[in-house]
Amino acid sequence: TVIKETLNYKALEEEIEKAEKIELDKYEDGTEKNTFVKALSEGKALINNATSQEQIDAAINKLSEAKAALKLIEVPVELNKDELVKAIEQAEKIELVKYEDGIEKDAFVKALSEGKALINNATLQEQIDVATKNLLEAQAALKLVEEVNRNELGNAIAAAEKLNLVGYKDGAEKDIFVLALKNAKEAYKNAGTQSAIDNALSALKTAQDNLIK
Repeated sequence: TVIKETLNYKALEEEIEKAEKIELDKYEDGTEKNTFVKALSEGKALINNATSQEQIDAAINKLSEAKAALKLIEVPVELNKDELVKAIEQAEKIELVKYEDGIEKDAFVKALSEGKALINNATLQEQIDVATKNLLEAQAALKLVEEVNRNELGNAIAAAEKLNLVGYKDGAEKDIFVLALKNAKEAYKNAGTQSAIDNALSALKTAQDNLIK
């Protein structure tokens, strides 16, 4: 007497049930989808018709692999560029001549350029968010050129130049005055901070006061 093998279809039925819940219109047409449809059809046809458990197990594996190989249709992601646009608009209103040259200004110009380029070329929201953050931080790091008042130093230089040094004793005091006047002129022309101007003014006044007749 030949004992007929008892076949277990439960796992195959479960795999078929999961496969039938898949919305195929969300997946790309092509070989992968065709293979999946065929594997599902073959699996369903095998229910109560298999001749061995190995045949059932092979159908389960085939359907599982076909399902895993399906390719989702890529749906374009709607990118939110509002904050980046605002940051660019704000940045473009800045008068760069009012800010110091250097690393900070260079970083700002670069961040603005990169932000503008991403408006039409970004593919990820993360790119936009990072560009917005970089631009805002670069703008915050800009250093305003200090407004320097040179008037008092200019007046002191003019007064010092009117002095007739012949009437003053030669020596360290006169040498220091000549040097202080020279430094004051240099500061008047090139100094970029008020403290440098004030220091030059103080040194010139002190040197002039110390001249000995």
